[in-house]
Amino acid sequence: MKIYGDLETDEPQTRALENVWRCFTLLGALFVAVDVVELVATIDRLSNVNGVSSTEFRPPVLAVLGAFLCQSALNKVKALKRGDVVAVAGDCPSCGERVFIFLPGNEGNRVTRGSECHVCERSVSFRADVRVDAKSRYGRGATGRVYLATRADDYYSADENDARRDAWPPRNAENTR
Repeated sequence: MKIYGDLETDEPQTRALENVWRCFTLLGALFVAVDVVELVATIDRLSNVNGVSSTEFRPPVLAVLGAFLCQSALNKVKALKRGDVVAVAGDCPSCGERVFIFLPGNEGNRVTRGSECHVCERSVSFRADVRVDAKSRYGRGATGRVYLATRADDYYSADENDARRDAWPPRNAENTR
C-alpha cells in the first residue's frame, strides 16, 4: 500500500445524497396525498348514493406505503444532519479519476473501507480520520488517503512478447484446452 492519493470531505456529494432522500420523502408524501384524495372522493360518492357498495371502497395501501417511505427517508435525512454519514473523495492512484465513498461518521476516528475505481476497476482502500467539524453543514469532516490495492498482475508483465508470461501465472494443462 505504497501508492496513494489524498482524501478529503466531499460536501457536494453529501448534499446530493440528502437531496435523494428528500425526493423519497416527497414521493412518500405524494402517495399519501393521492390515496387521501381518492378516499375522500369515494366517501363523497358513497354518501350521495343510497345503496352502499363495498366494492368501491379499497384499503389505503398507497397511504400506508407512502407514510412508511416518508418516515424512513426523513430518518435518513436526520442521520445525515447528525453526521452519521460522511462522503469522502480523492483521486484514484491508478488512473487519476475522482473516486468517492460514503463512510460512517459515528464509528470512531479511524475508518477503513474498501471499494474499486469506477473507471479502471482497480481495488482501492479508503482510510480516513473522521472528526467533528463545526464549519461543516453536516457536523463531520474527514481527511486521509485512498490507497491502491496490489494485485497479481502488478508483479508480472502481461505483454505478449514477454518470455516470463508462460511461467507466470502457472497454468494447468487441463485449463489450457
